[in-house]
Amino acid sequence: MISISNLVVQDNFSTSYVLVSWTLTPTTEDLGPYTFNLFRSTSPADADFSLLTSTDELSYVDDTVDLVKIAITYYYRVSITGPEGTVMQPVTATIYTERPDFAADTIVYSNNILLDVIDNPPILVVTRKRTGQQCPVCWDPVSRNVRKSNCTTCYSTGYTGGYNTPFSTKASFQTEGVQLSVDELAIAGQRLPTQGWVSNYPIINPEDLVVDHRNNRYKILSVQQTTKGRVLLRQIFQLQYLPATDIVYKFNVSGG
Repeated sequence: MISISNLVVQDNFSTSYVLVSWTLTPTTEDLGPYTFNLFRSTSPADADFSLLTSTDELSYVDDTVDLVKIAITYYYRVSITGPEGTVMQPVTATIYTERPDFAADTIVYSNNILLDVIDNPPILVVTRKRTGQQCPVCWDPVSRNVRKSNCTTCYSTGYTGGYNTPFSTKASFQTEGVQLSVDELAIAGQRLPTQGWVSNYPIINPEDLVVDHRNNRYKILSVQQTTKGRVLLRQIFQLQYLPATDIVYKFNVSGG
């Protein structure tokens, strides 16, 4: 039976939703037969928890919270349904609602308007898996590293499937201070380091991917977060263009 080692609630994006995510203890077991059930309550009493969702993902955006009301504590728990039945995990995460930063909310809203004005075609942000089933084909448990650079099971990430479900969003790009359209991005990216920025969600990290509307793919090299207090406002990143021979082009971003 698989188990959860950590449960995290992030509420620094907006006053209208939180991101709940969970990390699995290292396993080579197939996650296909398992479902994760997320529960929430405003009380720590076991009887007060109600089911939010059942999913095969390792995160969930809860947009039914009220972060405008002050002094509410939300409690989250996860159970796992698998071949052995349903097991409630002992891991609990909480958030305590504080006075909302409406000025930060306004900045995030303005950033999103600016991205709409720039009017680039949407990109796909494809976040790298950092937990889940370790690759049964190329993961070496001794060295704790992959043994193949072209594995089509994990795309050399070490985790089965390689990447999470792509997220469509707007972005702005530039190189050497010159604004770029998405159509110019691939050409410029092969010659020069390219910088871009997106809004505050989804959270991006080095080694994640960006896919443009022509299926050109880029690796995120670094990320700088802009914040106001504890609220994430925007994410500035450096991109590296990936040639069509790279294994990540085998990853299906269409969902089909």
